[in-house]
Amino acid sequence: MSQSSIVKKDSIVTLAVILLVAFSLGVINYRNNTEGKIIAARQVVTDLQITNAKLSEQISIFYTPQELTNRFPDTDIHINWNRDALLSFIGLPQPTPGYQAVLEDVRHEGGNLNIRYHIQEPNYTDSAGITVIAYPLMFVSIPKDNLVAGQTINIQFIETESGHTKSLKLSPNEI
Repeated sequence: MSQSSIVKKDSIVTLAVILLVAFSLGVINYRNNTEGKIIAARQVVTDLQITNAKLSEQISIFYTPQELTNRFPDTDIHINWNRDALLSFIGLPQPTPGYQAVLEDVRHEGGNLNIRYHIQEPNYTDSAGITVIAYPLMFVSIPKDNLVAGQTINIQFIETESGHTKSLKLSPNEI
């Protein structure tokens, strides 16, 4: 076998290996971002109550504690800001204060970051005299590496009992 045919054969084998590795990495990335990959997120509990109807169903994302205190001045939340981002969601109106949005899970599914939650009723039974409409506020801390720079991501808060969904689309320059 001549030297040039050996080099040609080696080049073809090398190219085939590179294509196989690239394909495998693409499949892994696709699976991680589309097949329900569970995200290590956590709910951050606060006693802040929202009563302003104009804030209902708003989603916000915070990358620094300053951004958070600019939006919610009375909130004192401590997370690892170098590692995590903080999402906030203000839910639909509830008949009395004390209702809470409770995190169930966070998953990457088909280009969406789906945050599933349910509404928990207050644990007191006597609400006589309370006539304030309140909006449950939920904070969710998620690792920033789940927000891939350069890609559009759609963040969806999904109430599991009713299926009601509210979305926030982040373009690559917002991540």
